Amino acid sequence: PGRGLAVMESSLVTAPLFRHKAKRTDFLLVRTNCGNSSCRFVLRRLDRMCVVGQTEPLVEICAPSSRQCREKRRRCMRQMVREMRRRTRGGKIEELADEMVQKWWPAQDERDVLKELQMCRTAEEYEMHQPAMTPEDVCVLEATDRGLRRLEALGIKDL
Repeated sequence: PGRGLAVMESSLVTAPLFRHKAKRTDFLLVRTNCGNSSCRFVLRRLDRMCVVGQTEPLVEICAPSSRQCREKRRRCMRQMVREMRRRTRGGKIEELADEMVQKWWPAQDERDVLKELQMCRTAEEYEMHQPAMTPEDVCVLEATDRGLRRLEALGIKDL
């Protein structure tokens, strides 16, 4: 009682931090990629150490079939198409966009992806005023997909 607690907090989660005294035998092995499929290892001595406790989510993870999830996926697809248009500036954007978006969304029905791509092409001016995807939105989509895969692995198919 009466003692403070260090907390790690982000826009997605919050978790308690617990400080530990590092021993002289504690080291951290850091691996860095140097390109050309080679890597370098560096061994660093630890002066201080913190352990993160159980994380508590701050953002609701939506159900895979929910309206909120569909809207996030739609915004993500549209963001991808906008980014490809910005990068290519002419050329065969439509064929490229179709291939790229379908590559990133293999679990989605192909008709749904093509429908979204068509909507992106026809509503370009409208899209400029739409909010962009945030990193938090991407994390929510990934958590939703990961949860769905876990449920399927456990044999639960209907939510």
